[in-house]
Amino acid sequence: MCGIFATTRPDLWRDLQPELLAKLDHRGPDAHGSWESPGGDVLLLHTRLSIVGLGPEGAQPAALPSGQAMTFNGEIYNYRDLAVGLSPDAAVSDTQTVIQRIARDGLSAMDAFRGMYALAYWDPASRTLSAARDPWGLKPLYLLDHPSGGVTLSSEIGPLLLHADGRELDPIGIAQYVAFGHTLPQFTCYLRIRKVVPGAVYSWQMTESRHVNLSIQRIHQFEPDEVPSVGAAMEDSVRAHLTADVEVGVFLSGGIDSTLVTAIAREIVPDLHAFTLSFPGSEGMDESPLAAANARALGVRHTIVPVTASDMLDSLDTLLATTGEPFGDAAALPLLFLARRAAQDLKVVLTGEGADELFGGYGRYRISRALPRHHLPLLGDASAHLADMVYSRRSDRPRSRAVEAILRLGGARSHAALLGSDLPALMHTTSQGREVETLMRADWEGLTDRAHGRQAARRFDLGRWLPNTYLEKTDRATMAMSLEARTPFLDPVVARAALAGGRPFGKDNLRAELASRLPEVELPNSKKGLAVPISDLLRGSLGDELRRVMGSEDSVLRRVLGRDCVAALAERSSRSLTTAYRLAVLGRWESMSHVDA
Repeated sequence: MCGIFATTRPDLWRDLQPELLAKLDHRGPDAHGSWESPGGDVLLLHTRLSIVGLGPEGAQPAALPSGQAMTFNGEIYNYRDLAVGLSPDAAVSDTQTVIQRIARDGLSAMDAFRGMYALAYWDPASRTLSAARDPWGLKPLYLLDHPSGGVTLSSEIGPLLLHADGRELDPIGIAQYVAFGHTLPQFTCYLRIRKVVPGAVYSWQMTESRHVNLSIQRIHQFEPDEVPSVGAAMEDSVRAHLTADVEVGVFLSGGIDSTLVTAIAREIVPDLHAFTLSFPGSEGMDESPLAAANARALGVRHTIVPVTASDMLDSLDTLLATTGEPFGDAAALPLLFLARRAAQDLKVVLTGEGADELFGGYGRYRISRALPRHHLPLLGDASAHLADMVYSRRSDRPRSRAVEAILRLGGARSHAALLGSDLPALMHTTSQGREVETLMRADWEGLTDRAHGRQAARRFDLGRWLPNTYLEKTDRATMAMSLEARTPFLDPVVARAALAGGRPFGKDNLRAELASRLPEVELPNSKKGLAVPISDLLRGSLGDELRRVMGSEDSVLRRVLGRDCVAALAERSSRSLTTAYRLAVLGRWESMSHVDA
């Protein structure tokens, strides 16, 4: 696991190498490396977190005698199988496996990768720089298009902001953040910085004038040979995700997902270390007693990490510094605090991310099942008016979001309501809001072709919501503390088992599998998720940021979205802690970044 940086414009970045490596150091503090092609066409940088292949075989950027070079972030769990027929050092490090397989088989070699990755690969024969992200979007990769020609890639936005080309704000990206708490695929809050799409390979072939011609191809997901049972799939995946030359631990909550991962990992690693968050004084949010009981039953080493609102606020600036843009999921703050404690003892943890999307664990999927398959135009105007009234008055509670979703009559707008979107406030007051709604609707229609109800909702969540919220949250919070997080549920073997035809929708299979391994397991009656006392966070300095961003004539919110939108959002924030938190974080980001609209 590492930080990567690549550019076809070494002339713009060569003198900034120390600053770039410092910006990415938290992603890889064990070693730093740089490589520039003999002709000065590309510059590759790397910061290393040594986990697999701890010796020189894993050093990066990696280069072959034939001239190919690569900077790679991630882990390929089946690298030993893929190393057959390659040089001996390929069996020692997934870095060598990756570069040698691509050099031998071309970019389609990634179709066989089982793991998580983002990479940049240089082919001198064709003078082409290629960049790729794994199909789930587990690892981040950002792209800066230079107005003067050429491209630059980075694991995080922060390094790209060291050059003036990256700093211009994008009103559409900011509107997306305000609506959803994150930006949509391919977007950021900066005009020329974009996300590389999960499951895609971008290739830039350089011309003599240093400009580049872009082509894009898809990566096919690794496919298991057969459809296993859910239990067999989970055991196979957890075993694969334990591949490391260092100790691997686990994040344990009180829910089914992480408890099942812990139970299986404990069977493979007898001295497993589990870490659990605790929220002292926040009854109803604290699952640590339940997690502690299950940890005792499993016989794992267990560390409970108490976190307070003050601790979380102290983590906010660290999070914003590593994300480079505002991020509206408050659960990232305690997760970062948990990662800080876990990183004192180890470098890798397993998590339960992705189970709810794959197995249909969210309560909102029950609402999605009942929504109309198609929009009903005869009811549209009246129902939309009622939905807007509900939105303007509703709280963050799932039940009130469900009422709005039903009145939206299905499709992208209903799902946005179930996710707690503030899209209506923007749609009725700004052109940016209407454009964001158009983008989301197009995404929905493209991803849910011929699917409806909960199947459509799940497909959208897997393709859009998951990589841009929960996976981004997990990567940023853990890598800020030099800790690698692995997600056994988001594995092709598990996905095939979960999505196989005829499998029931829901997590009964997981519950039964856990009960068979841990009969005395204690679990909550309903899904809680990582709850955060947002009202406590909004007291003090973060509350001051909320008042400033809403009231200042010079705030980025007012300059980008306008007075009417700010008034609508002020009304919403009085009823919605989620909205208030998003806006407060936007204000804090603005204060830290000194952004100009």
